[in-house]
Amino acid sequence: MYACNRARNATTGISPSEALLGYQPDFRIDLEGELPQEGEIVPAAKDRIEKLHLLRQQLQDHWATSVEAQQRNYDRKTHAQALQEGGSRGPVDQESSF
Repeated sequence: MYACNRARNATTGISPSEALLGYQPDFRIDLEGELPQEGEIVPAAKDRIEKLHLLRQQLQDHWATSVEAQQRNYDRKTHAQALQEGGSRGPVDQESSF
């Protein structure tokens, strides 16, 4: 499961865990150093929030690019298929329908 969550996704360009958390998690535990006291503001929190907002915008851009590429591919294939079947067909006349 850990390997799947760290694998880069073709559509978003980042891993699922990075999309959710905003960074690639490192599950090694560092037991040295001081922990912040209750109510103490962690200086890196604001930077982290800004990075998350930037990451979310990048994800939206990657997603939009992928959707556009898929739409172009779909349109190209369906247009080529319609031409192979005898050309593009217009709307069906109501009078000629059964």
